[in-house]
Amino acid sequence: MELVKLEKVRKTINGRVVLENVDLQVGPSRIVVVRGRSGAGKTTLLKLMVLLLKPDEGRVLINGVDAWRLGTAARSRLVSGTISYIPQTIDLLPNLTVKENIELPVIIKGLKRRDRELAVREVSELLGIPHMLERRVETLSGGEKQVVALARSLVTKPRLVVADEPFAYVDDKGVEKLFNTIRELRDRLGVSFVITTTEINIKSFTGDEEYLLTNGTLTKV
Repeated sequence: MELVKLEKVRKTINGRVVLENVDLQVGPSRIVVVRGRSGAGKTTLLKLMVLLLKPDEGRVLINGVDAWRLGTAARSRLVSGTISYIPQTIDLLPNLTVKENIELPVIIKGLKRRDRELAVREVSELLGIPHMLERRVETLSGGEKQVVALARSLVTKPRLVVADEPFAYVDDKGVEKLFNTIRELRDRLGVSFVITTTEINIKSFTGDEEYLLTNGTLTKV
């Protein structure tokens, strides 16, 4: 069964059609890359996937469940049990340490301190950043911040990570390193990823499925 499936989704914002008749499905252990120019609707697409926006038409299914037929609390549980979302603007808290930022989602989930510390240690070791845990976020480079955001997204053990332009603040070498990390996470943990990027013709990274978003239309390539 697909983790997330969009069926004939249409979305307008301020009277403008942003997405039209969009179909997209994400299975287990897959990397899906959505390419498109700035303003093409990539962020809107991801927000529909994580239920931050409701489609005007069509359906969004998570684990086979038609999400918008549920109540607010049930939708929230459905998403939180399956998906982590990394927005385009890295929203780490600069006055906190790396450890404190990674820990936030499991604090919200109500994990006990010992379980939180174990979860943070596991994900930091997985991504090779134990040496960074006590650093303040404001001292990190763009690439380091992206890795921390990835660690925070993984600490709740989601089945799908949805990342909006995660390579935007990373140099070419950092892009290759980060994408290799994502591939390793797919292979080792079985986690799926949906990644958006403005890089249309540059193939410094390639997903298991590739899509192009133009003029509100999503095309598999």
